[in-house]
Amino acid sequence: MTTVYSKDLNALFLADFGYNQVFPWMGDDITRQRIDQWRDDLERIKARYASRHPTVYPGMETPRI
Repeated sequence: MTTVYSKDLNALFLADFGYNQVFPWMGDDITRQRIDQWRDDLERIKARYASRHPTVYPGMETPRI
């Protein structure tokens, strides 16, 4: 998953790392270890960028056609 921080915009683009009002995929292949890793990664992102108070742009759900 790619997360991008723009210093010029003070914006953090989370892509698939976080969604707006949508839970991440927790399908039948998910393990407790993968969930814990995702949460740990979110905590690292928070620790790194929280002091900058960026605008956060979460990923978007792909519309179904």
